[in-house]
Amino acid sequence: MWIYGGLQNQGEISDFLKYSHTLNKWKKITANGKTPGKRMASRICYGNVQGSAKIFLFGGSCNKEHLNDLWEFDISSNTWTEIHYSESQFIPYIPGPRRSHVFEYLDGVLYVIGGKIGEVYTRGVYSFRVHESKYKNYHYDQDLSSDFNNFFRKQKLFDHTITLKNNEKIGTHLQLITQSLFSPFIINNNKTKIIELISNFYESIGTGEHYSSLLDLYNDEKSTNLKINLKDNNSISFHKIVLAARSEYFNEKSITNNSDFVEIDDPFDLSYEAWKILKSYLYLGSIHEFTKKHIKLEFKQKIDKMKLYSTDLKKFLLITENFN
Repeated sequence: MWIYGGLQNQGEISDFLKYSHTLNKWKKITANGKTPGKRMASRICYGNVQGSAKIFLFGGSCNKEHLNDLWEFDISSNTWTEIHYSESQFIPYIPGPRRSHVFEYLDGVLYVIGGKIGEVYTRGVYSFRVHESKYKNYHYDQDLSSDFNNFFRKQKLFDHTITLKNNEKIGTHLQLITQSLFSPFIINNNKTKIIELISNFYESIGTGEHYSSLLDLYNDEKSTNLKINLKDNNSISFHKIVLAARSEYFNEKSITNNSDFVEIDDPFDLSYEAWKILKSYLYLGSIHEFTKKHIKLEFKQKIDKMKLYSTDLKKFLLITENFN
């Protein structure tokens, strides 16, 4: 898990941190040479470029000035490099300065979607081909599927998160204004690759920013270090850092004080189905399955004991109380 920058009392910071869930330790990275500098609300993502592990960074803001610079951090050499787009690029193809946008990498292509430009929220979709140093501005009528086109042409996106994967449906999360609880969308990238986005949408709930980078942890059972034994003889595994970060109940138990494997009994007396749904929420922000009547009833009785730091689930249960 990697973090760059942010906001503290004295203003924007340029701290670059890496967390190892196996060692249960944070490490501050001191990079060689020039760095992206202080900023908040920028976005970083991980990419494997021809066998080389990279961290990419785009945009953000500092001193109320929005940015659109693009950086690459080479993990092996511990070096940041600013990436400059091709000088022949047509300016409208290049995403303008912004913060709170989506920024993801897939198969040699970086995607920038939405964000906040000054006080204006935008819905633009851009891609950047790393090996060509070229941006592309997706035209809604020509390049995007009808589902994606019809929805996103009407929306202004900020503080949202998506996860991209070829030909595999993945739970993702976006915070925006919408009428739909669950909608799949497809981007057709130059008519050669299909990227499926399974997106959970809901209105009037302040979810904050969920973490697409936790998808790898969510799928990595081998690195879990806490097992919860359930009343029906099932069990479910977690990473202690995720539970402590998302729930005051687990944080108070000091479960992250060491990296040893821990096994505990279910403190909430939930069903296995409910725990699976809760795990998807804690790691990915997925919330649509809480509309099931029996699940909603189960969580309504236990939600206060969980002491979740974010109140969005509790709000969601109240808002959908009359849903079947």
